[in-house]
Amino acid sequence: MTAGLVAFVPILWHLRGGSLVGGASIVTTMLVIGVIGNLAGGHLTDTLGRRPILLLSAVAMSVFIVPMALVHGVWIWIFAALVGVSMFLSASTTVLIGQDMFPGSKSMGSGIAMGLANGVGAILVLVLGLWVSASTLMLVFWVLAAVGLLSGLLALGFPPALMSAHERA
Repeated sequence: MTAGLVAFVPILWHLRGGSLVGGASIVTTMLVIGVIGNLAGGHLTDTLGRRPILLLSAVAMSVFIVPMALVHGVWIWIFAALVGVSMFLSASTTVLIGQDMFPGSKSMGSGIAMGLANGVGAILVLVLGLWVSASTLMLVFWVLAAVGLLSGLLALGFPPALMSAHERA
């Protein structure tokens, strides 16, 4: 979802008559404000557990992606900030899960959790890029929202061993 947003938001902005620099500023807003989500996600994961944060992140991104693509003017930066917070809310949680999958090599687990996700995302952006045109670009944002909901459903199926101690109890 992150790779798709970073790739397609500037294109959408440009197709609406905005400059590519303006499109890049929307991406910058998502990434910079996303730091708040990353910090909050770490704290909330310690407090609430992993599964609720994974679900909250997935559902919130799905809820905010399509409106971000539909709004105009200053509203796009407001929704970009909301998407950014939602996007990075689960970042520390996914790293923890990766580390738990490789208890003997936590660095390897972190690398696989983040690196594999980035690699798969890049490949899927390529596939979407081959499929999309200027007239179907809005459909990409609906696909990304659906992928977010699907990832939330997948989080429900995570084995208890990958969840925090108080979620297993």
